[in-house]
Amino acid sequence: MQASITFQTDHNDVIHNIAYDFYGKRVATASADGTVKIWNEECGSWTCVFTIKAHSTSVYKVSWASPECGTYIATCGADRLIHVYEEYTTSSGSSWRRVSSINSLPDVCMSLEFAPSSLRIAAAFADGVVRIYQAD
Repeated sequence: MQASITFQTDHNDVIHNIAYDFYGKRVATASADGTVKIWNEECGSWTCVFTIKAHSTSVYKVSWASPECGTYIATCGADRLIHVYEEYTTSSGSSWRRVSSINSLPDVCMSLEFAPSSLRIAAAFADGVVRIYQAD
């Protein structure tokens, strides 16, 4: 292993999860402060390029979709919600918007993951149940 690279995340609370994108050039950090931050890596340095106010409570997990599907992340939080966000291009650069939410969940979603090459999401709940969700 090489020496570590560190960077300040400026989250206001503990980070529950971090996930690399498919190419390893971006990471998303999920925090108890309710935000997800998107980071780009260039020349060994990490820069926050966007902050998403993802949940009203702790964000437990963030997951990147396969790039074959576009640029999407999914999040789950203590508020019993799952959200899917899409990156899109604006005249001033890129931004993120919520494109889907799964509400009225029977329990708190503790973890989730996109399936390879699809927008199907496997979600693990605090009640010990795994549910599979398929995008329309």
